[in-house]
Amino acid sequence: MDYLEENQRDKMVFRMSRGLLLPEVEKRVKEAKDLMISLEKKYLKEHLNSQMDYLTTVKIRNQARMTAEEIAMNQIIYQPL
Repeated sequence: MDYLEENQRDKMVFRMSRGLLLPEVEKRVKEAKDLMISLEKKYLKEHLNSQMDYLTTVKIRNQARMTAEEIAMNQIIYQPL
């Protein structure tokens, strides 16, 4: 919502006045979460192994989360309405 208000205010107000904004936002959030989960799993599958120490594992998990979040935000959340 903050992104829309800052970058697409006219479209946001138009859709909000017709009751179309909330369903669109909810749909995009769900899509973004689903994409993040799948990307994170894929990243972990490629980069984790059982021989790693705890700190390395935590670092890779954090990288997976940040990478998945950035991709989901760019591909879904930041797209024009």
